[in-house]
Amino acid sequence: MLIVVRKEDWVDLWKELNKGRTATVIEQTWRSHLQPLLDIPLGISVVETMPVVYGETEALLQFAIHEQSAIGWDKLLLGMGAVSWKTLQDFIDTNNPRPPQRSATDWMHLAACTLLKFRIRCWKSRNHMIHGTTN
Repeated sequence: MLIVVRKEDWVDLWKELNKGRTATVIEQTWRSHLQPLLDIPLGISVVETMPVVYGETEALLQFAIHEQSAIGWDKLLLGMGAVSWKTLQDFIDTNNPRPPQRSATDWMHLAACTLLKFRIRCWKSRNHMIHGTTN
């Protein structure tokens, strides 16, 4: 299925996830896996800004990537994120000197909702492109 991604929708997705204080490592990992899926060139920005992680963060990240790959990266855009993303976000929040005022569970709900809204905007763009606008 063709997914039509408008630049402003793509930018808004990352603004919203950033507003929800999504960990940089999660945001960049999602971006690096979703861009090829959506036929958006990775470019230098994603490749150069991928954070280097070690220890438990690296292990949790690799597990989350593995779980999401088993579910399917396209499913992330349908709100079906691996539970291990929440575990990783919680681990990062816990070790943050200024942790957010929300729980990792609330973050996961916010992230899923944000991804679903993005997917709906993409669907509306595709629908408009194929069928045009009617009253």
